[in-house]
Amino acid sequence: MTDEDEATIAELEQRHERLQRKAKRKPSWQRAADNAAEELIEAKCDRVEELEVQSDDMSPAGAVLARSLGATEAGQTAELRDEIDRHRSDIAELEEQ
Repeated sequence: MTDEDEATIAELEQRHERLQRKAKRKPSWQRAADNAAEELIEAKCDRVEELEVQSDDMSPAGAVLARSLGATEAGQTAELRDEIDRHRSDIAELEEQ
């Protein structure tokens, strides 16, 4: 993982958080926030895969750490996906009304 990759993920996290704040004030921003979350998920999934590949070339202790970081990222990714699904369901309900 390069510093550039870390910076990209940090930027995506900030963008998602900013759009989530806007969506709380104005629900029409929710789709944009969900799209930002999708980009963040993709970046984090790439990071998990990279950590898993790197762990194969590491010492046993390094491999455990890399896999642990990967599991943490995977958990956060799953939470984001659940959040997106809830938002899409809410949007669909509002559009039906």
